[in-house]
Amino acid sequence: MRRSAVIPVLAIAICVVASACTHTTSVKRTAIIPAAYLPSRTGEPLDDLQVRIQGEANPVRMSDGSDPIATAVHDTVTTGDPGLLIPQAELGASVYFAPIRYIEIGGQFHWASYRWMRANKAGVLDFPEGRERDLWQGGFGLRGNVPFRRIDLTLSPILEINFVRVPEAEFVDSSILHPGQGYPPGYRFSRIFTTTWVYPAFFVQLDKGFLGSTLHLHFLVGLERTLENVGFDWEQRGESSVEGALAIPIGIGLEYRYGSMVLGATFFYPVALGWEMESATFGPSLALRLGVVLGGRDGKKAPADVPEPAPRKRPEVPAREGEGGVDPPFERRPPDTQQ
Repeated sequence: MRRSAVIPVLAIAICVVASACTHTTSVKRTAIIPAAYLPSRTGEPLDDLQVRIQGEANPVRMSDGSDPIATAVHDTVTTGDPGLLIPQAELGASVYFAPIRYIEIGGQFHWASYRWMRANKAGVLDFPEGRERDLWQGGFGLRGNVPFRRIDLTLSPILEINFVRVPEAEFVDSSILHPGQGYPPGYRFSRIFTTTWVYPAFFVQLDKGFLGSTLHLHFLVGLERTLENVGFDWEQRGESSVEGALAIPIGIGLEYRYGSMVLGATFFYPVALGWEMESATFGPSLALRLGVVLGGRDGKKAPADVPEPAPRKRPEVPAREGEGGVDPPFERRPPDTQQ
C-alpha cells in the first residue's frame, strides 16, 4: 500500500474509534456533585471543654482534573458522556466541642456557587441560563483522640456524615427520540430534578506537635463517598443517572496556633474509584482553615495567661510557755492586801 493511501485510512480509523467512544443517545444528563474534600476537624486536637469555631475553604482544587496524574489514572477519551459539573472551590464553616479530652463532636456545612463549576469533560452540557443551581451540603462529625504525650503525638480517627442535594439537568434530542417526525437535531433542555445523597467519610490522622505544641504537622488518609454519572440514556425514565462511587484522599498539612487563633492548610490528592470514574478527575487540592479555640478548664485564657494567686499571709501566733519561745508579755496585778 502506498504511503499516500495510509494516511486517509488512519484518519478514517480514528474517526470510527472516536465515534464509538461518544454516545449518540436521545437523552443526556448533567449532574452537579461535590469535589472530594477533607474533614472539617483536621489538625490539632482539642482539650476537654474547649470549643473550636472555624471558617474554611475546603477544597480548593488546583486543577480541573487534567493534571498528569489524573490523565494517567482516568480515561480521557470519553467526551461529554458522562456529564459532571464539579466546583473548583467550596466555602464552609464548622463548630466542634470536646466534652472530654478524647472525644470531639460537632457539625459543618459547605456551599459552592454555580459560577465555580467546571465540566469534567469537553462537551458537557451546562444548565440553562436562569436555571442554574448552587451546591449545598452539611452534616455532623465525631472525632476521637489517642494522645502520646511524651512525644506530643496524637492518633485521631475522624468520622463525618454529610447530606448533599445533587441537582441534575436533563437534555433531549427529539430527532433521535422520535425519528421521522421532523424534529430538528440537537439537545434541548427538558427538566431539572434533585436527589439527596448521604456522604459518609472516615479518616485517620496522625498529628505531631512542635515548638511547645504551637505548630502541628499532620498526615491523614481516608475513604469517602463520591458520585459518578452514567449521563446518557435512550429514553426519558424520570429518574437520576447518578450512582455512588469511592474516593481515597491522602494529605499532609501544617497548623499554627497563636493564642486562641488557629491557621491551617492541608495539601491532598484524592484518587477516585468506580465503574464510570473516568468522569470524575478531581486533581490536587488544598483545604484552608481559619478558626478560634475557646473555653477549656481555665476559661477563655490560655494557661500561661492566668495570673498566679498571691501567697496568703499566715497570721502570727504567739508562742506558749514551755514551748521554747519567749513568754508573752502580761500585766502584773498588785497583791491583794486586804485580809
